[in-house]
Amino acid sequence: GIVAGALELGLRTPDDFSVIAVAMCHRAAFMSVPAITTVSADEHDMGSLAATTLIDRLEGSTEPPIHRLFSGLLSTRGTTGPAPRLRT
Repeated sequence: GIVAGALELGLRTPDDFSVIAVAMCHRAAFMSVPAITTVSADEHDMGSLAATTLIDRLEGSTEPPIHRLFSGLLSTRGTTGPAPRLRT
């Protein structure tokens, strides 16, 4: 993955850069060293809204686009840290 590839280039997480995965399987977050920081959201609600919107459009709806925020959960693990200082 990205963490291993960066390590081959001499970069380290979180010292040189941060990695955050979105909508990732909880167990997969721990398959990396360090464990990957994740953001998860209610995928069922997002998919349901997407499907309903698509069906409405296919049936001729001309309603304006929907803007909706979904809540999420940030699980901070070993791949995030303070921004590195700029090298001068």
